[in-house]
Amino acid sequence: MNWAERIYESLPERFRQKREGRIRRYAIGTEVEMKQEIREQVVGEVRMVVVLLLLLLFCVIGAIWYSGMQRKTIEIERNAAGDGETTERVEIQVEGETYTYELPVSEEIYTKEEEKQAFKDAFSYLEKGMLGENVSLNQVRSDLTFLWEIPDSPMEVRWEFEDENMVDMEGKVYNENLEKNNIITHVKAILTYQGSVEEKVYTIIICPKKRTKNEQKAWGIWERIQNIEKNSRTSHFFQLPSALSKVKVQIEGRRNPWMLLLIFLILLIPLLVARQWEYEKKQMEEMRHASELEYSNILWQFILLLEAGFTIRSAWKKIVQDYEKQKADMQKSRRYVYEQMAYAYHRMELGEPQEKVFDIFSRKMAMKSYSKLMTLFLQNLTKGSKNMLDILKTEEQIAFANRCEQAKRMGEEADTKLLLPMGVMLLNILLLLMVPAFMQF
Repeated sequence: MNWAERIYESLPERFRQKREGRIRRYAIGTEVEMKQEIREQVVGEVRMVVVLLLLLLFCVIGAIWYSGMQRKTIEIERNAAGDGETTERVEIQVEGETYTYELPVSEEIYTKEEEKQAFKDAFSYLEKGMLGENVSLNQVRSDLTFLWEIPDSPMEVRWEFEDENMVDMEGKVYNENLEKNNIITHVKAILTYQGSVEEKVYTIIICPKKRTKNEQKAWGIWERIQNIEKNSRTSHFFQLPSALSKVKVQIEGRRNPWMLLLIFLILLIPLLVARQWEYEKKQMEEMRHASELEYSNILWQFILLLEAGFTIRSAWKKIVQDYEKQKADMQKSRRYVYEQMAYAYHRMELGEPQEKVFDIFSRKMAMKSYSKLMTLFLQNLTKGSKNMLDILKTEEQIAFANRCEQAKRMGEEADTKLLLPMGVMLLNILLLLMVPAFMQF
């Protein structure tokens, strides 16, 4: 016995009986088969509920841990060199007031050693790309290729040409009028990275408006944050304290990840419950519909057998035996109403009074038509009824008319469902006829 079955055994008897009673309303089979099916279904539901509860508990613990964790620093990731600057929104909370600032986070800056190697690699890349179809720069006969940017590199590229009448910025080589003499010209490649060349990049800061006491305090903290970012540009990650001068600092948009999973599970649980209830509702509706269609046939069988001299009990037995024989010989699928009749018959065979068995059958079917039939059988057992056959025949005629009406309604519903595919087929036929006709014009 696994853990789910142990939990099932420890459930309150009243809860198990209520759950089993609901499943019995649509499950079919012998008593042993139904008990096994009910047990397996409820154990599966127990297993699913326990797993969901454990996940829910895990998320609650994670959410509490994440919210209560006193983090001394906030880690911010920079873009790699060449990927450009990003922006993080920083929230500063001062005495209940929240101030939001946009912190420009520049890309990771090379160290001196990395910068030296980056320049070397960049020039090597430009030289390889410059040749085009030429063997070397000492013997240029065709156009050159000047690259104006380097993939995945923060380097800025500029070119300066000594004589654009011989080689221009597009790499065009003007050597058509040359006869014997070679012309020597020079091309300069200039790479710019941060402040390593002539140009220098400045970050423009907007002057703040007149601030309140809390705003001044938040601005002072903001300046400290900017200094932290500037002083750590050689690091891929840099860290901000989660509190400065007893003021809370956090990155906007970063939320507790456990809370998202917790919300997802809270939303998932009622959906799973609703799905199970919908499945059971559908099973019950199918059972009721099939049983309603069988009602007139069952009445007809009772009428024939009673007219042949059978008692109600013997007629009941005959119907059950015929059903079980057909089910075994032709491998027909089980039908709920006949399964309940077989269950009721076996209870009669075990010695239970017919009155009790009819009452149980009526409650299990929970349908007006079958309840009416059982009431008629009970009256016949207790008081006798000379007109029972006439009543059954009248009831059979009404049931047959209802069955015909249901069959008509089902046919109309089937016709309605076929309208869309028939319309699609008609459209396809029209297209097959019209497209060739239009193509001839």
